[in-house]
Amino acid sequence: MRIISFTMTLLLMLWLTACSNQEVVDKEPEATPARLLKLKASMPGEGTKSGTLSTRLTFTETEEGTITVQWKTGDKINLCFVSEDGTVVRTVPDVPVANISENGKYADFEIIIPEAITGTFHLYGIYGAPFSEANSSIVVLPAPAGSSSGTALNDTEAVSVMRFAAENLTETSSPQVSFSHIGSIFSVWIYNNTTSPLNVNQIKVSSENHGFQWLKNSSGQALFNLADNQFIAPNVGSDLLFSSSSLSIAPYTTRRLYRWVVPGDAIDSSDTSKKIDFSCYTGSYFVNTVSARTLLAGKYYRLKMVWDGSIFSNIKTPTENNLVAYWPFDGNVEDAVGSNHGTLYGNVTLTTGRKGDVDGAYHLDGSKGDYIRCVTPGITGSAARTISLWAKADALSTSVQALVAYGEDDGSF
Repeated sequence: MRIISFTMTLLLMLWLTACSNQEVVDKEPEATPARLLKLKASMPGEGTKSGTLSTRLTFTETEEGTITVQWKTGDKINLCFVSEDGTVVRTVPDVPVANISENGKYADFEIIIPEAITGTFHLYGIYGAPFSEANSSIVVLPAPAGSSSGTALNDTEAVSVMRFAAENLTETSSPQVSFSHIGSIFSVWIYNNTTSPLNVNQIKVSSENHGFQWLKNSSGQALFNLADNQFIAPNVGSDLLFSSSSLSIAPYTTRRLYRWVVPGDAIDSSDTSKKIDFSCYTGSYFVNTVSARTLLAGKYYRLKMVWDGSIFSNIKTPTENNLVAYWPFDGNVEDAVGSNHGTLYGNVTLTTGRKGDVDGAYHLDGSKGDYIRCVTPGITGSAARTISLWAKADALSTSVQALVAYGEDDGSF
């Protein structure tokens, strides 16, 4: 009995020891913690203003306005890590947005730092353009503006390219960066000031006949170096195509076409030889020449053309005759020649203009407290001045009613 008992005890001890040894052999090694970089990125611009377009890209519809951009769910950015000495470059494409602020101006991104990036490093980001190849700081801009038709902006159209730079970071950094624009928005508006539909084709703006290139990324897809913040292949060109197919514009309506462009070299405002041609085909070929101007990244520019049944005319923002302020009411209450912008009070809403143009006027329902007020009270002093406006009254009362008042806090004049 003692021998049997001893043998069983020995076998049991051996089995337990073997199990214990097996556990030690099969145990997985602990994983090295990932080096997670948390990035907060802000879009350029000052946010949405009253009357701006409700799209991914928003901009004030004046002669020249600032483009503002909002993050949207599903947005992605491409990141480029560069070692401090510049010898190691690693790219991380398609990093999704993790969190968006309520106003759409800020978003969070979480990225694992590539293993090859150690110590101090630089980080560059791009929105709207892919890398030319993996682990390269060179990006390829979208297809040239001359290769497809212009369009109204929509929520899914990637028409803006933006860059940021954050240098001298470490794996413990939590950078806050701000994107800046590489390009501009250039639009053509065509207003049909007739009772018949207008069919137009081959809408183009070009400097070809005036001997200079006014755009980059026009003769081909430009290459841009994120790290150096400069073009290495600008592919300059002269043509900006808005439509190569037929468009129909109803009577007394405006068709708006937009293109994202990359500005070319600065243009001397005193150089009268710098012109661009608006051209289109309506059954006959029309060309209208206007002065060129310097385009700036992050800005929005508009060329307004009006068809009267026989010719196209360029409608410029009126600046002659000592004009102090001008409110065209084409989608907002901004002063188109100065900074005396308006603010809406009460029940004041956009409505159709006098010639059927959408959002071309404002409607006030006549209640007390419904008005548009500007920053400054008007022209002071006793010199002569002129005020003109278009207004339509739905109803009139026997009491005094004000259309325009200046220099006073109330509308008693």
